[in-house]
Amino acid sequence: MDVCPKPTDKVCRGCDAPNPGPNHQCSPHCKLCGGAHMTADRNCHARYKTPYIVTKRQWERRRANEEAEATTTNYFTSKPRSRSRTPSRSHSRSRSRTPGPRKQQQRRARSRTPGWTPTRDAKTTDSVSFSDAVKGKRATNAEAGGKIHTKIEAEIAQLTQTIQTMQKQIECMQAQIHAKDELIQKLQSAAHSETDQQEMQETQEELVEDGEVEGPDTKRGPAISLNVSTLQAYARSNR
Repeated sequence: MDVCPKPTDKVCRGCDAPNPGPNHQCSPHCKLCGGAHMTADRNCHARYKTPYIVTKRQWERRRANEEAEATTTNYFTSKPRSRSRTPSRSHSRSRSRTPGPRKQQQRRARSRTPGWTPTRDAKTTDSVSFSDAVKGKRATNAEAGGKIHTKIEAEIAQLTQTIQTMQKQIECMQAQIHAKDELIQKLQSAAHSETDQQEMQETQEELVEDGEVEGPDTKRGPAISLNVSTLQAYARSNR
């Protein structure tokens, strides 16, 4: 007996097209990796990879078993003990009674159930499931990355502002230095002019003393008038 609900309906093995005709042109599509080849082809890199639905069911089944074991362990550990009326009577009864087969089976079942281990529970709570890894649920990492990005942007803006302030200070200092250089040049030129005038006066006095140039009070002859250019040339020659 055929178990297929619709045995007359045919599906293309390569592209899953329903009821392909004789002139059907198949463009294969792999269900495992999504490549342009048939499903589970020899060249498929995901040929031996466990499907996601199978891994998800295994993970759910394993988690359900762990929760059931934890519930059973908590039930046995939280069960209250019955009070004994007198310690002597309970002690004597425990000596006289022998455990039956049913109680022995219960004790064996209790001993076989694994106890609670903190490392195992910590591993299940801290580990990331396969479905979360596939879907990319990394909220904590995304938040941390956003905070780091914001911090870096703030530091960059602060450094840019500091650089602009330092550039303005450097420009102001350069302007002050330029103004001081101009003032020094003016003072030097003024000092040179005063020195030339003083040298001209000293030269004229020397000429008068030597008799080359007579003043207006002398009786040797008319005074020789020397212009400024002649005195400057004479001063330069004596240097």
